[in-house]
Amino acid sequence: MRRSSVSPLIPSQSESTRGIGQRRPLGATVQVCALMLAIAGCKPGGPSGQVVATVNGKEITSQDLVAEARATGNTRGSAQALLQEVIARNLLAQSAHDQKLDAYPGYPSDLVRIQQTFLAEKAVGKIVKPVGPPAPAAVAAFEAAHPYQFAQRAKVQVNEVRFETADNLKSMEGVDDLPGVVSKLKALNTPFEQHTQTLDTAQMPDPLAARIVAAPLGQLQFFREGNVVLGIVVVARDPVVVPPEQESAMAGQVMAKLAVQNQITAAVGRLRANAHIVYQKGYAPPPAPAGAAAHS
Repeated sequence: MRRSSVSPLIPSQSESTRGIGQRRPLGATVQVCALMLAIAGCKPGGPSGQVVATVNGKEITSQDLVAEARATGNTRGSAQALLQEVIARNLLAQSAHDQKLDAYPGYPSDLVRIQQTFLAEKAVGKIVKPVGPPAPAAVAAFEAAHPYQFAQRAKVQVNEVRFETADNLKSMEGVDDLPGVVSKLKALNTPFEQHTQTLDTAQMPDPLAARIVAAPLGQLQFFREGNVVLGIVVVARDPVVVPPEQESAMAGQVMAKLAVQNQITAAVGRLRANAHIVYQKGYAPPPAPAGAAAHS
């Protein structure tokens, strides 16, 4: 779900698992092979063999072009056009280096993250198995279990103030409206953010959606996660009406994404169980609630 200023109290829904577990069609593989042959047949002047061009002395090889075609899906394009895309990226990267845009402390960590993300996506492609469409009865049960995503979905306009405190909200005792919250925070020199926005109950956890839907209009409510506090006043609520067939299709899509995510979560749990992980004090995750899976 899209992250809003309510974050982290209203966590964002996982992004679509677009492309996860999908294999490249045979036709695309044949096209890549054809492109490789076309590249091999090019005999330009200057660089030769595997090196198809140099950019300020940096070599670009035929394998770089094949990788570009594979990554972009542009397997029908000419080798010359692909080469210009690679040259453009090289020029921009060299310019960034010349401007020392890579000279910051987090750059090595960013490179590691990019590499790990790439490899993790490769691993996910091996883990995820095709998910068939859910049965109509399963879809109906899913819709009934998540009313605020479907039958009781609503758009909720709220005014909110976000701040941090470690005093268990004792500083807000006796405050019953947002102007009072703002006044108190200013008196305490506590930084805060103030917003007006429209929330969609379909993008919230069910317990949070139920509380916001049930809140009387104009009444201040506090939501807390750790030291992060959100003061919310519901200004208006409007139902979101979706045709039943469209609602069922949406439910089926959500179920399919959850099924894929469950496969990934289970695989990570197995890897975690066999890994040796040591935390610095204060960084270990909180204990799992009683009755929860050991590796959730």
